[in-house]
Amino acid sequence: MMAVDDDGQGQYIREFAQRFKGTDANDQYAKLKELWRYTRKEFDYEEDPAGKQFVKSPARTYWDNQKGDGADCKSLSIFEYFICRCIGVACYLEFVSFFSKKEDDGRRRITHVYPVAIVPGIGEVVIDAVYDKFDQRPPGITRLVKKHSKVFNQMADIHYITGTGKAKPTAQDLS
Repeated sequence: MMAVDDDGQGQYIREFAQRFKGTDANDQYAKLKELWRYTRKEFDYEEDPAGKQFVKSPARTYWDNQKGDGADCKSLSIFEYFICRCIGVACYLEFVSFFSKKEDDGRRRITHVYPVAIVPGIGEVVIDAVYDKFDQRPPGITRLVKKHSKVFNQMADIHYITGTGKAKPTAQDLS
């Protein structure tokens, strides 16, 4: 996930990201909260169809939202992750399960993902656009970060969706 980009449209999202760049640790924490608020307010949550997992680029997530299409936790997480990386904030994606019970094969199923930023002097900052509390993990989860490679094969078919359907967005489009 270190090099998320798409058809050159990522440049416009990189420019948009600068509004969330802080000047010091406390300011960066406040800017990450602004990013969380922006994503929660501006994007509609919409699950992927059963049996499919659409992985959208940050630009595609943004443009789909502009035309009224929602995004799920994966696409919102990739959008927020990309913003963090664009402004120089270290970040990782945390995969979790809301199921306390393991599958028949002994593994837990991934049911949610969100970005966790690392702000020097503050530490981990959870930016879960789906959860209604900033910098908190949802209750009732089992974190699978260290084990995620063992459970990816349990996910539905993954489809990467890129492009925006626009030749070149303007700065006004991103405001």
